[in-house]
Amino acid sequence: MDFPIPVLCCTCNRPIFGKWKSFLERVKAYRKQDGRPESGDLEYLTTTTKVTAEGRALNDLGLTMECCRVKFLSHPGI
Repeated sequence: MDFPIPVLCCTCNRPIFGKWKSFLERVKAYRKQDGRPESGDLEYLTTTTKVTAEGRALNDLGLTMECCRVKFLSHPGI
């Protein structure tokens, strides 16, 4: 089942719903660029990784607040 992303961040009240598809597309592109599979577990930072594909996608979309980032990273659809 595909769970919907919230329309607004429940903490800071910023709109986040319209960024979900762009986030998924960017994550796939960054994972491909890094040589990782397009789907799979989140990769934690290693000695050679400065920012994960998911982190770069969130930065590109302007989601810098921790509360908004949690909504995306904890969503079961990622």
